[in-house]
Amino acid sequence: MQMCLPARSPGWVSRRRLLDQNLSDLHRCTNLAHIKQVHAQILKAHLHQDPLTAPKLIAAFSLCRHMALAVNVFNQVHHPNVHLYNTLIRAHIHNNQTSQAFAAFFDMQAHGVYPDNFTFPFLLKACSGTSYLHVVQMIHAQIEKFGFCGDIFVPNSLIDTYSKCGLEGVGAARKLFRVLDKRDIVSWNSMMGGWRELGS
Repeated sequence: MQMCLPARSPGWVSRRRLLDQNLSDLHRCTNLAHIKQVHAQILKAHLHQDPLTAPKLIAAFSLCRHMALAVNVFNQVHHPNVHLYNTLIRAHIHNNQTSQAFAAFFDMQAHGVYPDNFTFPFLLKACSGTSYLHVVQMIHAQIEKFGFCGDIFVPNSLIDTYSKCGLEGVGAARKLFRVLDKRDIVSWNSMMGGWRELGS
């Protein structure tokens, strides 16, 4: 007669599993000591080149306002993809480093990595006020060049940013709004926000 014993879960957990658990929430972590510890584990496991791991580390260092460490993580990746560049651009903008964000954008293009529908809305977040109107117009030209006007998320970001660039910007937002094939609630709210700005 054979007796069945209840299955017990193992009392140990593999290092890889612990690392995976640490990585899953890393992009939201603000404990610098913990992030550095996970970073050391990543280096030891040779995962610093991993396209899913590096963006989480960059985001975590950015949240802690340690952009030098975030840039170091980025620089360790030999062939960064658009997702990694977007993460770096977003991190710079989160830390009020507008010129570095645009430098990363130009570096991306110089290395033959094409922007996607997230790249431009991240850049637009850094542009507010009449002094940025020419920059917004440059981004608008890039959006048209790469064909992202059909993705409602991108023109909505453009309308919103134009609306924060004074009278001339609101005029450009209205022009773009009129030629949109589809408009959603965000399009309308962005346009109305621009009109409100002019009224105040």
